[in-house]
Amino acid sequence: MVLFQNYYKVTWARCQIIHNGSRMERSMKDYAISYMDEFGCLGADCPQTCCKGWQILVDEQTLAVIQQEEDPLARKMRGKIRRRGQTQIRKRLGRCPFHTKERLCQLQKEGHTQWMPLVCREYPRRIVAFSDRRELTLELACPAAAELFLQHTNQIFLSPWVGSAHDTLWQIQNEDAPFLSFLLQLRDETIAQINQVERIDAAWMGQCYQRYDAMHTWIVRDRLQEAQNLLESMNEEMTVTSGRGTDAELSFAFYPMELLDRVIAYQLDDSGLRYTNGLLKQRIRSYYRLFNEKTPEQARRFFDAQMKQMLTDMPSAMEKYKAYAIYNLYVMLPAVYEDYHLLRALLLGDMYLQLYMLFDVVTWVTCQQEGSSYTLDKQVETLSALERRMRHNLGITDGIWRRLRKEFLS
Repeated sequence: MVLFQNYYKVTWARCQIIHNGSRMERSMKDYAISYMDEFGCLGADCPQTCCKGWQILVDEQTLAVIQQEEDPLARKMRGKIRRRGQTQIRKRLGRCPFHTKERLCQLQKEGHTQWMPLVCREYPRRIVAFSDRRELTLELACPAAAELFLQHTNQIFLSPWVGSAHDTLWQIQNEDAPFLSFLLQLRDETIAQINQVERIDAAWMGQCYQRYDAMHTWIVRDRLQEAQNLLESMNEEMTVTSGRGTDAELSFAFYPMELLDRVIAYQLDDSGLRYTNGLLKQRIRSYYRLFNEKTPEQARRFFDAQMKQMLTDMPSAMEKYKAYAIYNLYVMLPAVYEDYHLLRALLLGDMYLQLYMLFDVVTWVTCQQEGSSYTLDKQVETLSALERRMRHNLGITDGIWRRLRKEFLS
């Protein structure tokens, strides 16, 4: 086994984009998120363009196609590609040079989609291949994908994909079939648990952490059978504590509030966030206003109290968090097949979930204070803005993980 490699080798910014020249690898079995066929790009109407603020990596096959063309637009394209380090589009003031005043892609607008980098053609689709399997999900940083997610929180699952063909974006290289079988079974069992519990709270996350921690210990010792034995007993021994105890004992803060506060202040917040992700900056300011004068214990009690009130007023909110926990398992556990770091995937997923719950509450409280409704549009803004920052920036992800190792695991 190769242990403790970079978890995000197969994620957005540090990925190795591949393209085998075929619009579909027919030998692969494709599975897609349940609402995949409903996705449609908003184009010029998108409130948060994907042509600004991110790296735009250029895959080798698309680069080869561009280099053979003599069209003036292709020549312009060649001149905008930076080959030092990772091959990528050279942005202008953080924006793709082919992003027009009409908020559209010039290459797409003029019918030259074959010159668009593969990641541009496929985003927000996330297409990961491993073994004989490919999984297609949607990145929630995209507002259209986030809205679909929030509209389908009662049906988040993977099913065989028979829709339009798409290319693989990330290939996970491993040939450890027993470990892959273990991971897929673990994911199925955990999702079944999530669907059974009344709510995702600190008690449930704590039990899940203990189970994953024990399995991870066996995995890093290269003793998969012991991890498998723990998995087999998961349904029998994992007591579902969610919904038990008095209302005063109920808490949603799995991580200490002071840890969440430092992640927000040192990993999520940034002086330039106002320009690159203004929606998240607004929510961070609201968080400071609501929480800054409180002790950690006061902050936890306030968070729990507001969460309980929000769930009373918006009972469907818990379905969001359960669906988001399932989504995290779909997009994060496949990477464990490459680096074997099961515990990291769980703890990062729990941190993303806790931050989502916290900023959801912050925005709901702000709406209450302003006398407005926490509409679907505002919920989409909260989810997509947070996803754009915490999941698609490797520096942020690495910083969160270092803080978890230092302040939680130690």
